[in-house]
Parts: sequence; structure tokens; C-alpha cells
Amino acid sequence: MRPTRIREIKMKKTLLVVSALSVALASQAQILKPKSVLGDMSEPVAVPGMFTCDGKSRMSNYLDYDEKNVKVYNEDLEVEKEFDLVLPNAETYAITKYRELLWKNMPQFDKVVDLAGYPTAIENMTADQIRRDMTELNEYYEPRRLFGKEAVITETSRTATSVSFDISVNKDSLEVSKDYNGKLTGHYYIGQITYSLVDSLTSSGDRQQCGKYSGTLKYYGPSLTGAWKEAPEKSDVRSFEISPLKLYYYDMASPYECYNFYITQNFFNADKAYEYVVPICQQSVERTNETDLDGDGEVDQIVTWYGYAYPGFKIMQDNGNVLATVMFDEGYRFGSYSMGMGRVLSLVHFENKDYIVAEVEKTGSDGKTESASIFYAITPGDASSIKAVRTERTGLKATPEFARKNEMVVVDFSTIENAKLLSVVNGNGQTVMQMPVANGQTSYRLNTSNLPAGLYVVKVDNGKRMTESCKIVVR
Repeated sequence: MRPTRIREIKMKKTLLVVSALSVALASQAQILKPKSVLGDMSEPVAVPGMFTCDGKSRMSNYLDYDEKNVKVYNEDLEVEKEFDLVLPNAETYAITKYRELLWKNMPQFDKVVDLAGYPTAIENMTADQIRRDMTELNEYYEPRRLFGKEAVITETSRTATSVSFDISVNKDSLEVSKDYNGKLTGHYYIGQITYSLVDSLTSSGDRQQCGKYSGTLKYYGPSLTGAWKEAPEKSDVRSFEISPLKLYYYDMASPYECYNFYITQNFFNADKAYEYVVPICQQSVERTNETDLDGDGEVDQIVTWYGYAYPGFKIMQDNGNVLATVMFDEGYRFGSYSMGMGRVLSLVHFENKDYIVAEVEKTGSDGKTESASIFYAITPGDASSIKAVRTERTGLKATPEFARKNEMVVVDFSTIENAKLLSVVNGNGQTVMQMPVANGQTSYRLNTSNLPAGLYVVKVDNGKRMTESCKIVVR
């Protein structure tokens, strides 16, 4: 057989193999093709099987800050349930209260007018001319404007060499503004000014005629001493929806086992409806600023900024029904930091009992923040059974409580007097880190790089009887 023919046969066999392989790959591709399209599921969130009715895990889509449409997927990546979250709205704004503008009844000082300039013939000197001259001369020589449109200028006498004017005010034309420091500016004068032609001595010794303004004016400034008023509209308004709470599950029999998720199915109610938790949003005063705008030593403007606090939470179902409402006692609220991180509720299983743990805080009478953990007992599947059983106050605070590997955790023990020793204990009760506390030290930066993933208890004691503790989780 000729070599050319052998090459032709080999080439046909190669083509057949490639063709067959292509068909096989195409067929395989069809087999592997998913039954549904997940969309943007770069960060899917688990629905643990222990919290579903059939014990099988599910998967839900990641919810960004402005998203509330939830899709629950089964193991075949099919949408098993779809619903919209019912979320609370929050609004921040400022309300301004102020005192009405009045004008001082008594003059603040006398203004002596003694200005000379280019002469103007007496017959040409009018009220409009003196208004212009007083503004222009004053702008050149002094920072304060004498007259504006508010001035009422009335001629009282005229001779061959002088003319006099009474200065009064049209209060309807008065203008008030604020300077760079927020202080009130504005004024008016009452009195008399005389314009005259006089001879003056020049630098060369010659005499020449000039125009001269003279007189005494009484200065009146603004005063915010009227009735208190409230601005008709809010300012600095921001409005947005609050995200659902992230839930953390801990089984104390297996301290390294930790789940974080948003949705359950049978923890709060026994039916097949899905459940989620949202914070209760309540308006609160964040700060108040008092200002003395007219400089008289009395407050005449109060600006109050309103934010929001989270004094409890609601358990919601996918149909919008509220299963339970839980309000914190003693003025506690979710902490602002933990709320910002979305990490505020823990579900704890311990010795055949189940608890919901809320990390909360409140501001004491001394202005310091007091942190606590509130434990609620719950019978799984029955939200009506939720009952507060313990409030564990602590002067110890770790930020963040849920840290990634190698992340620094700041342990704040500023409220503990005479702190002596800081310890870190793992889930097995073993002390894995121990550091002495220096005199005056109020915090410690804890490096998690040498800590395996799991639950830890941080303790600080004063060498006597008092020991404070808080928990951290390293992921």
C-alpha cells in the first residue's frame, strides 16, 4: 500500500475519533446542564437541614442592602419558594427650633460719623446721594455698612454751605444674614447727619474745599428673643429599609460547629412557612446642638438630630404574618456596631434545651455604655414559648465578636477597675492564651492568627473575686 494512502486512512480514523469525542462531550454537556438558572448566586446562604421540616438543607440567595426578594432552592437547584421580606423603614433627620427675630429696644452703641471726601455742591446733595456716599465711604474706610435700603433719610434743614438729614428705618426692608461662624449679622441706625462744605489744608500747605459728613448715629442690632418656632420641614433627611437579622447557631456539645443564615422553617413555627427575624425600629434622639446666634449669651436655636434604636425584634413568616414580638426590658437595645455587621442573634442548643441570645447595650446614668446578653428560652416550633430567663451583664466587650482568621479583636475592659489578667479559653475549657494587664490599661488587641476556628471565652479578672467574660467566634 502506498504511503499516501496510509496517511489518508490514518487521517480518516483521527477525524472519526475526534467527531465521536465531540458528540460524547456534547452529550455529557447536556447531562451536566442544570435544570434551572440560579442568577447571581456568588454568595449563596444556607438554610440548615436541622431547621427545615424534612431535615434536608436548602439554599437561598444572598440579599444585598437594597434587596428583599428571597428565593429558596432545593438540592436540584430548583426554586422551591419565593417571597418578599417585610422590612421596617428607618429615617434619620434633624428638627430646628429657633426664636423669632426681634430688634433690640436699646441702642448698643453710638456711631460718630466724621468723614471727608470730594465735594458735592449743596444743591446736588439729596437723600439718594447721602445713601450712596455713606455706603461707598464706609466700604472704603470701615468694614461695616452704614446705610442700605432700610434707611429712611429725610432732609431737615439746608443752608448755602450745609444740609442736614434725619436717619430713621423702614423695618420691613431690614435684612439679616449669618457670617462664617453662623452668627447673626444685620443692623440699622437712627440719628442725624449733616453734610457741609469746608476748607481743608493739603499736604503742600494749600487750602482746598471738601465735603464733610458729621453727626452721631445710634446702632441697633438684631435680637433673637421672640417666641420659639419650629422649622416647617425636616432637614438632613435619609430614609432606608433595615435588613433582616443574621442568625448564628451553636451546639454546645460541638463548640466548633457554627452556622450563620437568615431563614428557618421549623425553629419558630411547626408549619412549612419560612421564617426570618427583623429588628424593631424606633425613633430616638441622637444629639442636640444649642447655638447663640445673636451673641447675647442666650440660646436662640436648637437643632435636634433623630436617629433610631432597636429595642427588640419580630419573627416574621414568608406570608407577612408576625409570629412573635419580643421587646427588651430595662431600656436595652441592639448595639449599633453589631447591627451594622448584621450579627445580633444566636440560637444556642445546650443540654437538650434551646435558647435565643440577644447581644444588647444601653447607656447608663453616667453616660457609659453597658453591654449584656439576654437569654430567651424557646421550645422549637413554638414562637409563643419565648421567655426571657436570664440577663448577663458584662463590663467586657470584644469587637468584632465574630472575627475572621488573622483579624484583630479589640477587647475593651475600660469599665473594670483594677484589671489584672486577660485569659482566652477554648470550647473545651482549656486556657489557650493569658496576658497580664498593665496598670491603667483599658483595652487589648487580640491577634486571632494562632487561634483555630471555633468559639472562645475571653475573661478579665482583677485578682480578687470579680471576673468578667464575653465570647468571640473565630471563623
